[in-house]
Amino acid sequence: LWDTGKLVDPFTPEILLLRLRDVEIAPKDFCGLAEGRFALIDGLVSWAQNYAQRGRHAVHESDDGRLLLDLPLRVDEADMPCALLGGEGDLYAWMFEGIARLWGLEQRAAAANLPLVVPAHLGADRLAVLHGLGIGDERLLPLAEDRVLSCRELWMPTLPILGDWASPMAVQFLRRKF
Repeated sequence: LWDTGKLVDPFTPEILLLRLRDVEIAPKDFCGLAEGRFALIDGLVSWAQNYAQRGRHAVHESDDGRLLLDLPLRVDEADMPCALLGGEGDLYAWMFEGIARLWGLEQRAAAANLPLVVPAHLGADRLAVLHGLGIGDERLLPLAEDRVLSCRELWMPTLPILGDWASPMAVQFLRRKF
């Protein structure tokens, strides 16, 4: 982007990049649990407004917003910094809730090449997309459905979509990549 003849950092108010310490990631819906078991849902999980009713791990929601989650007991540890990519859902979800998050990661040198948390059962077609983007298997950090991933440091790009609306920056990123 250009502003008065000077190159400036790309900016889009709808896509944020969070850098968190000591976060646990739930499988399937990739909900993050921060310190004190604070659930990171809004802007990070698809259909966040319905998470209490639709979330795979949500059992009960109290009237004050607390959630009772039924999470796997097995926990894997990630001692190195990593980034959340996700990868569940249909093709639209894969492209706009997963691949488009790479744009946010690429905006920060420290996050651009981090290991990416993805489902352990990521299909061959989705692996081919990642390989086509230059992301090899060695960069993937698979999360099995029967465990939670505990990350010492996690970079979480927000979802670049809200319902049927997609961030123009995310659309441009996908057009450029494909």
